[in-house]
Amino acid sequence: MTSRKAVEKNQTTMADSTLPLQYEAVFILANEGLDSYCEYVESNEITFFLNDEEERYFQDQGRISSSERKEFILKTSRLVNKKPGPASSSGGEDQGSGDNSDNVDASSTTTTTEDKTDNISKEDALDSTDASNVVGMDMSGDYTLFTKQPVYVLFQPPLYDGLPHIQDLICESILNARSNIRISMFVFTDVFIYNSLCQATTTGAVTIDILLDATQVEQFLKMLGKNCLNVPDGLNICLNSGTGPYQRNTGATMGLAHEKFLICDEDKAIFGSYNYTWSAANINRENVVVVSGKQHPIIRSLLQQFNKMQETCILFETD
Repeated sequence: MTSRKAVEKNQTTMADSTLPLQYEAVFILANEGLDSYCEYVESNEITFFLNDEEERYFQDQGRISSSERKEFILKTSRLVNKKPGPASSSGGEDQGSGDNSDNVDASSTTTTTEDKTDNISKEDALDSTDASNVVGMDMSGDYTLFTKQPVYVLFQPPLYDGLPHIQDLICESILNARSNIRISMFVFTDVFIYNSLCQATTTGAVTIDILLDATQVEQFLKMLGKNCLNVPDGLNICLNSGTGPYQRNTGATMGLAHEKFLICDEDKAIFGSYNYTWSAANINRENVVVVSGKQHPIIRSLLQQFNKMQETCILFETD
C-alpha cells in the first residue's frame, strides 16, 4: 500500500514543477492560441491536460492582463497555500504567456498571501461561521481531526489552510485501495487521477470499474491518445447513460449519466460536484462529501446505485 508520505511527496513534486507549467500553458492558450499552446506543452514535455471543452473555453476568454493573472493566482489554492495539512495542498499557478510584461512571480505572490493570512486571527478567518458547528475542527490550526470524521465536506479551493485539496485526496484514496475501486463519472480527463488509477493496478490485487457517460467517452479517449496512455489490465471502462430516451420535438434524446462519485474498498466514498478535469482541480469552485466506514448507509446506497447502473452499462473495448 502506498504511504501517505509517498503520496504527499508525489503531489508536492507535481505542485512545484508540472502545475506551474500547466498554468503557463493556459495563459499561452488564451493569449496566443491553440498552436502556441500545443507547442509549449510538447516542448516542456508535460501532458496534454485540457479536454476540448476546456481548450475552447480558454480560447474564448481572449487576452488575459497581468492584473487578471494575479487575481487568478490569488483565487486558486495550490502555490498560494503551502501550509502543511493532513494531505498535501499541492499545486501551483505560475503564469506567463510569452509577453514578459505580464509575468507574475508566483513565489513572491505566495509570500505576500501567506503573510497576509498569518495576520488574520482564526476567528476572523471563520468570519461569521459558528465554530461549534464545524464538526471535528481543531481550532488550534491543526485540521487532522476534521478529516478523521466519518463524514465531512471539502471545497475547492480549500475552505481553510491545512485542509487537503480534493484532487490530492482522490489520488491518495486510489493509491491506498487494496481490493476494488468503483467510479461513476460524467467527464474524466484528469491525467493525474488516471495515472493514479493505472498505478493502483500494478499489484494485480485491485480491480477498477469506471462508468463513464457515453457522450463523454470520446473526451476520455482523446486524453489517452494525446498522451500515449493505455488502459491496463484490471481497469474496466463502461458506457453509461441517463434513464432516457426522452421525446422532444426534434426527436429522441438520451439523458446524461451525471453522477460523480468514487468508492474505494467499499469503505470510503467521495462524491459531489467534482468532475475529474483539470479545471475542477485548479480553477473551478467545487465541493465533495467524504464518507468512511464499510457499513455506513451512504456508502451502501452508493454501492447499490453503482451496481444497478453497471447492469445496464456496455463494457467498452479499448483495443
